[in-house]
Amino acid sequence: MDATHLHLIVNHVPILGTLFALILGVYGAARRQPDVVRMALMALVVVGVASVVATRSGEGAEETVEHLPGVSERIIHEHEEAAEVANYGAIALAVLALGVLVWRRRETDIGRAPSVVVLVGAALVFGLMARAGNLGGQIRHTEIRDGTAEVRGPAVDADEVDHD
Repeated sequence: MDATHLHLIVNHVPILGTLFALILGVYGAARRQPDVVRMALMALVVVGVASVVATRSGEGAEETVEHLPGVSERIIHEHEEAAEVANYGAIALAVLALGVLVWRRRETDIGRAPSVVVLVGAALVFGLMARAGNLGGQIRHTEIRDGTAEVRGPAVDADEVDHD
């Protein structure tokens, strides 16, 4: 398995994991179920690790696709920049979630505020992850581009495509 394959497998975990943790955390907080909130916090720690793996493997994936026809250098760069910001957000959120987990272990009644802060952070990180994922999808899925992308490679006429 090369970096591109690893990236394609792992890159969905930070996006969907953040959303899962957010939904789980909101549910747990609304129902006043600290064990459910604890699971959400643990999920955010896993998301932070997965984000680092996705970011690291993305560097190798870039080397594989950057010279392929139809791949936009601009979109790769935008994706890379967005992923970097999302990765830093996920790491910060993982550290914060881990801190709240440790704090809760030492003191049973720390209130809801720390968990609420983490959940607000999860909503923000989910937005960053979703943007990075959308830009990453545009690298090879030209049908989701906004039509302004710089595209390398020859255009293919629809009449020339074999439809067997």
